Amino acid sequence: MKIKYLLFIFIIVALSSCLTQQNYPITPQIDFRQVIVTEVTDILGNRLLYMNLYFKILDGDGNFGFKDGDTLYENGDTISNNFLITMFYIYNGNIYEFQSDTLLLDGRIPWTNPVGLNEYYKATVIYDLPLSFSFTDSIKFSFYVIDNDLNRSNTQSTMWIPPNFRGVLVDSVNIIAD
Repeated sequence: MKIKYLLFIFIIVALSSCLTQQNYPITPQIDFRQVIVTEVTDILGNRLLYMNLYFKILDGDGNFGFKDGDTLYENGDTISNNFLITMFYIYNGNIYEFQSDTLLLDGRIPWTNPVGLNEYYKATVIYDLPLSFSFTDSIKFSFYVIDNDLNRSNTQSTMWIPPNFRGVLVDSVNIIAD
């Protein structure tokens, strides 16, 4: 009888832990993980560089991501991207912010419906960025996200990427646990 009673208590405790609501901050948190730089050759023989930026995102109230055609408005301005990225480069020993009207780095992370009791958004994002320019010294990227309530996340940065680097660069500090 005691074994059945203990087994029953164990099952109740195990099931209730599945129903426990997680409480995360409503302001998104991001955590840079790694960058992969690869070189490919197109059908015309041109060498192209691609960067895959990996980061984790956690939004406590789950209101993150854009559906097709979604935009946000802040102070009369239209916001059509929820992933905002800035590139920096070194030239003659000085650091500059990359400015371009033709090369747009920002992007859109899609909406995913929250599931279950915990209506938070937690994902690993892989952002593909063609590096359609040549650089002679190191580059670095800083980025953040905004949710649908215009809450801005923390800003994360890659490490400096040397011009001839191909491979994986991994961050050793993690904010969001796996």
